[in-house]
Amino acid sequence: MNKPVRILHLEDNPDDAELIHAMLVSSGLVFETVIARSQQEFVSAIEKGGFDLVISDFSIPSFDGKTALTLLRQKCPESLARHEVLDRRGSPNASPPEK
Repeated sequence: MNKPVRILHLEDNPDDAELIHAMLVSSGLVFETVIARSQQEFVSAIEKGGFDLVISDFSIPSFDGKTALTLLRQKCPESLARHEVLDRRGSPNASPPEK
């Protein structure tokens, strides 16, 4: 059996978190997910480490995906050998939408 992909998902909306979970399940990916609902939970999770993938909502109250990526780069630079920012349509390397 393959080792599951460890995913950190920054998402404050339970319905959106469930939608992403359902999409991942339907893809056939073997994975484990930790959901962070706030900046504090996100920072705590990345400090513990061990994630293969981070999925982030672009905007949650008082926190956003761009700040999450900045924190991830600061706290885990060695784990970011490769990363992509996807826009809302899933286009690789697109800049996040402006607020």
